[in-house]
Amino acid sequence: MKMKKFIVFLFLVSLFLINEISFANLDDDNLEDGFVTINVTNIPVQLAVDTSQIIDLIPLGSKVKVIDSTDEFYEIEYKNTTGWILKNYTVEGASISIDSFTNYKQNNQPWSSIKYSEGNIGSSGCGPTSATICISGLGSKLNPGDLVQEGYKVYSSFVAGTYSNRRLLNNIGYNLSENVGATNALTYLNNGKPIICHAGPGYYTSYGHFMALIGTRGNEVYLSDPYSYKSDRNGWIDINLLMSRGVDAFYVVTKQ
Repeated sequence: MKMKKFIVFLFLVSLFLINEISFANLDDDNLEDGFVTINVTNIPVQLAVDTSQIIDLIPLGSKVKVIDSTDEFYEIEYKNTTGWILKNYTVEGASISIDSFTNYKQNNQPWSSIKYSEGNIGSSGCGPTSATICISGLGSKLNPGDLVQEGYKVYSSFVAGTYSNRRLLNNIGYNLSENVGATNALTYLNNGKPIICHAGPGYYTSYGHFMALIGTRGNEVYLSDPYSYKSDRNGWIDINLLMSRGVDAFYVVTKQ
């Protein structure tokens, strides 16, 4: 009788260890009880990571069980389907952490009154403020005033715009790309590269305006507006909605 109990005990222990090993292989700190939440409408489930064959579609908001993962994909179970989905289609799978960024505002002291372009940072400094939001997640400790003052050590003047944003960033060891477009912007964000986006006159301002994008999850991006604290201008937003509100360019910020 004692031997039977011991065998049962060993069996239960082995099951526990198997489950622990299986879950440990996922190696993903973002998973909650082994599940992820779908953040895009009707995401495709691939038969394998190295094939484009689609075997199912999963609706927005669904929770699916994760059974394995790679750097870019989750292997999931959904109803009667087992297959692979891109991590960036889930809330938990975004590869860039917004917590590492500082959401600077151009109107804050002590930098708002520092000269910039035809006014000061408070009135004209959405570009350098967006730049400092982006580089804060790449290791920089500079605030908007620091960035502008470092620029004035080299350049005598700035005119608000992408060219000045690029000069300010180049001056302290960062690059600003040409416009990469919305589709590529999602890819860059998912690879940990923040973006300065530009909006034309309309929803955000009556003139041109720069803002920072510092995260992605599926088709959503995390918007940080250097001018406003309003919730519709800060936080997660579908990139298509962002573009419908006048955002027309995306510039990637990287270290030199």
